[in-house]
Amino acid sequence: PTDTVGAGATVCWSWDGADCDPDGFVTGYEYKLGSQPRYQGGTLADTSYCITLSLAASRVQLLQVRAIDDGGLRSAIDYNQSVVVNFDPITTVVDPPVEGDTSDPQRHLVFQFNGLTYPSGTILPDRQSAVVVYFTGLDDPRDLQPSCLSTGLSRFQTRRGVRDNSVGNYSTPAWEDMEPRDGFPIRNQQQYTGLVSGDHLIQIRAIDVSQIVDSKPESILVRVNYPPYLLQLTARASSTPEDGAVNLLPFDPDEPVVINVPAGDTILVVTALGSDIHMPPPNTSPFDPSTVIGEETGSLAPNGYRVFFQFSLFEPSYEMTPADGAPFVERLTLTESTNSYPLIVDLLDRTFFNPNT
Repeated sequence: PTDTVGAGATVCWSWDGADCDPDGFVTGYEYKLGSQPRYQGGTLADTSYCITLSLAASRVQLLQVRAIDDGGLRSAIDYNQSVVVNFDPITTVVDPPVEGDTSDPQRHLVFQFNGLTYPSGTILPDRQSAVVVYFTGLDDPRDLQPSCLSTGLSRFQTRRGVRDNSVGNYSTPAWEDMEPRDGFPIRNQQQYTGLVSGDHLIQIRAIDVSQIVDSKPESILVRVNYPPYLLQLTARASSTPEDGAVNLLPFDPDEPVVINVPAGDTILVVTALGSDIHMPPPNTSPFDPSTVIGEETGSLAPNGYRVFFQFSLFEPSYEMTPADGAPFVERLTLTESTNSYPLIVDLLDRTFFNPNT
């Protein structure tokens, strides 16, 4: 029969057989695990086999056995027996409870902020934030449970990886045990506080009674800090009056802007004005990941501008941000060897996170 055995256990099989031919007899047995390509054994002494399962094992383990008779023929069909080796428990992030709703929780990768529900990946304003994640779990139904009322779980663990920019790697702190939590269909909640600027990858995993962990934990991404943005971007030849500057917004790399430069003029004057002040747009949906969730009255970094041509040999450093909200002005040199200038404009806010290009 198929049964469930714990990871780390030793499983032993034994067998015997007889030949169906009159006066025939068995001369040996061959066997192999389902994952092995070749049979082992072949003698009458091969009537048992044991395997010790690793602590990380989680699978159906199959053993195949066949007999060999005095004529050298083997069993037409292998005799099979399998055991279930503790499958991973299942962790699920679920939708928050709704008053009066008694239905089972459904998987939704969401979190709550200030009492509203937002999808994983939503950006929160740049201030210390706290979010709540709801979750549940149960052991794989294929595992044998101690009773029909048991979820097969012993506990949950969580960790919060952080990266302080939008392109680096997340930190990998140690997993921490959570307070005792219930299994499915009970909704559990966990609050995560002190979320400062950066990307926060919240992970939750269940652990079953055999101490097997969910190898695919649930993950929720919470991003804190809106990127800065451009209010103004113009360009003109240095000999062209300021009122003749060409507006470069909206900035579309697929539609080049034509700027007429008088003969002998080799300087392009680029004027940029950035901001990091955000206000919630009216009538926006909290389920839109691009929605501004709350106000952020941030500011650009002291060195918050960088304007250059993409084909430059070296990318310049960020330059001083003008005081009192004045625009930043950069003078770029034009050459006669090309008439196409890919322009790069970088803004950096005061948290040095999520620079906007």
